[in-house]
Amino acid sequence: MNSAQESTANRLCLDLEDAAASRARTAELAGLPQAGVLVSSSYASLHPGYLVVFSGVYRTPAEAAAGLADAHSRGFPDAYVARVTH
Repeated sequence: MNSAQESTANRLCLDLEDAAASRARTAELAGLPQAGVLVSSSYASLHPGYLVVFSGVYRTPAEAAAGLADAHSRGFPDAYVARVTH
């Protein structure tokens, strides 16, 4: 990779990080709890290579289902439940 390609790749990564952080802020402003961004490669239960915007940490499937319904009702129709483990 030459320096121009590396510079473009670095900008793309920063743009994706900014987009993920912006989406997490939007979730937080919509009233969703504990919104943030995970780097999927850091978690064995997630497919590596993604930035994952999340909201909430739930102890039971019922709590997670309620959080999902809340996310859907607050304008996040693509939200889904995923168990995240190290």
